[in-house]
Amino acid sequence: MSSLFTSPSTLKLLHKSTGITYTSISTNISKLESKNIVKKEKDYYYLRKQAAIKLVNILLLQNNLIFLYDNENFLNNHQVKNNDIEILSVLPYIKNIDLVQANNINPDIAIETFQENLLSKGSVKTILQLLLSNYSQVIDYFCNHKTDIEIMASKNLTDHITEALSEKMDENAKWKRINIIEAEDELKLALAVSPDKVVMGLIRKEGNFNKSCVLVSHEELAVNWAYNLFKEYESIGIKKSIEEIIG
Repeated sequence: MSSLFTSPSTLKLLHKSTGITYTSISTNISKLESKNIVKKEKDYYYLRKQAAIKLVNILLLQNNLIFLYDNENFLNNHQVKNNDIEILSVLPYIKNIDLVQANNINPDIAIETFQENLLSKGSVKTILQLLLSNYSQVIDYFCNHKTDIEIMASKNLTDHITEALSEKMDENAKWKRINIIEAEDELKLALAVSPDKVVMGLIRKEGNFNKSCVLVSHEELAVNWAYNLFKEYESIGIKKSIEEIIG
């Protein structure tokens, strides 16, 4: 089933990708066909949609259990669900998430990891909870490089960022794609997502942002999830483009 999950395949391709004998593959395929799990069209075998959904649920459950076990203490002390934005509730289902924590050797590693992702190439989306320690350096980067970024934050933070951008950018910067989004509702997380990585910080149950820990993943599923999450937050904000900022 897992071999047919990403794309349909022939017996020959299944043999090549799995190393299993033709006889075994043929026998297993026949059993799956008889149970209405697999269908055949010409020489290709397809996993039926209902079977694919069941397989996804099994894989998500496995990832969920592993993630919860590995990060139980961290998740228990943070807000990981927002009733207004349901996509947050699938946070534990993303596999291969690393918890990056500050330590005595590198007390700023979590924030540095977050900041580094803001300087990535390609489309970058971020939800900020506080002014970064080197936010002036980040603004300089936006001003001096081809940029495609959207920044969402509270009004207090967006005012600071907008002022910094308007001071450092000139008319020649209008080709840059920079949008500032003022959040109308309370933000429940910090997010920095680029095409290759997602970095996320959470809010403690007491209500303050935890600067010492971030969750990091390079998985495509995690990146896509984060972009979709940003879109949901974006829908409840007020957007300003770089043209509006620098006039």
